Amino acid sequence: MTDRHSPAVREFTGTAGDDLLTVHLLKDGQPKCGAPGKVDQWQRTANCPACLASE
Repeated sequence: MTDRHSPAVREFTGTAGDDLLTVHLLKDGQPKCGAPGKVDQWQRTANCPACLASE
């Protein structure tokens, strides 16, 4: 059950560098796993094993 007075928490996801198949969880605009490269935000489900393990 969520508290209707607290703000909704939204996780952002994105790809890094040339790899458009691995979707990372982003923290402060960067992949949680530290993947290098230019980050593009996506509205896709994260599938990076390292990012998912950090949850």
